[in-house]
Amino acid sequence: MKNKFFLTFEFYKKLFPLIFIFSVASMFFMIFSLFVFVSVFFSFFISILIFEVNNKREYIFYFNNGITKYQLWIISFFINLSILLILLSIWRVIF
Repeated sequence: MKNKFFLTFEFYKKLFPLIFIFSVASMFFMIFSLFVFVSVFFSFFISILIFEVNNKREYIFYFNNGITKYQLWIISFFINLSILLILLSIWRVIF
């Protein structure tokens, strides 16, 4: 189980630059509450789509280690959501 989490986190680290780019780009064009929605949902799913197109064969590595593509997506989504919630709580304390 520990190995699966670390492998999923490695998958998320590959998605993070794309998620970050889409989130920052959307931040300049939206109000804050809409930015939260976009950074959690839209940028995550766009990043998954780009990863799916560019690195389709990489899923074989994770499947051989007992992790399906959908498990990667779900766990990565919750990692993304938890990071955003932590950042939002820090934002509320500061401002």
